[in-house]
Amino acid sequence: MIEIDFAGIPFKTPLVGVSGTAGYITDFKPFTDMNAFGGIAFKSITPLKRQGSPPPRVCECEAGFINSIGLQNDGIEAFLTCHYPRAQAIPVQKIVNLAAFSIADFTHLVRKVAELDDIALIELNVSCPNVDYNGRDFASDSGLLRELIVSCTPLKKDKPLMIKLSPHGAVISELALLCEKYGADALSLVNTFRGMKINIDTWQPFIKKIVGGYSGIGIKPISLAMVYEAAQTVSIPILGIGGVTSYEDVIEYMLAGASLVGIGTASLMNPRIPKRILKRFKAYLHNRGIVAADLIGAMKECP
Repeated sequence: MIEIDFAGIPFKTPLVGVSGTAGYITDFKPFTDMNAFGGIAFKSITPLKRQGSPPPRVCECEAGFINSIGLQNDGIEAFLTCHYPRAQAIPVQKIVNLAAFSIADFTHLVRKVAELDDIALIELNVSCPNVDYNGRDFASDSGLLRELIVSCTPLKKDKPLMIKLSPHGAVISELALLCEKYGADALSLVNTFRGMKINIDTWQPFIKKIVGGYSGIGIKPISLAMVYEAAQTVSIPILGIGGVTSYEDVIEYMLAGASLVGIGTASLMNPRIPKRILKRFKAYLHNRGIVAADLIGAMKECP
């Protein structure tokens, strides 16, 4: 009733723990019911270990969080030898999120993770600037994005390649179409929005880097519209992300065209939320006499 086929991969529920909020998956396990999730994404993995941004790098704000973690992680080798093996016992589909600053580094990472048996999807975080192209970022430069996808597609083996797009830059439907045209198997929409907060007592920003990524319930209407616009353009499946706090939000994203729906900030604020959302989502389906897949892209026009 609640199972979803996503790019040929079976997900036992349409809920996904999004990258960055579940750490290396094992970090999250003591605090939440893993059975609520069909899949969980590891935090972004880079070629080398990164310390991330200087503190303070997280603050609460209106209806969410602002963060500038700076891709802190232990690097690909530590992931392969330590974090990935520990997570294998957790019965969810695992999504590996890769971040890099050049096409060469992205292809290096894809080669590494394509060999892993217990990885369902490879997700490319394309919101990073490309150091080989004067700081232009993949998410807003269609030429770079095309070159990246064409370079990575032959290396992914049997793993579907999912592109995580930024809400900033080019028109989301145009980027989505480009991703599909050049070989992406799925999309995740969208990454965080730029945001900031200032302390009126000290006159200083709340995070060291001043501007960070804004996530939380406040971005949901905007993210929902982007998912809808992309879904009208492409036939590849979409993971909808942004401001999900309830089963109603999940249903809205699916009606707009998402096949899977990510839960991020809400699960950080209350790790019990995913279980509650799934329970009420199941009740909605039962009361309507439908299955989860019936919702995908089923929004009706106003009379």
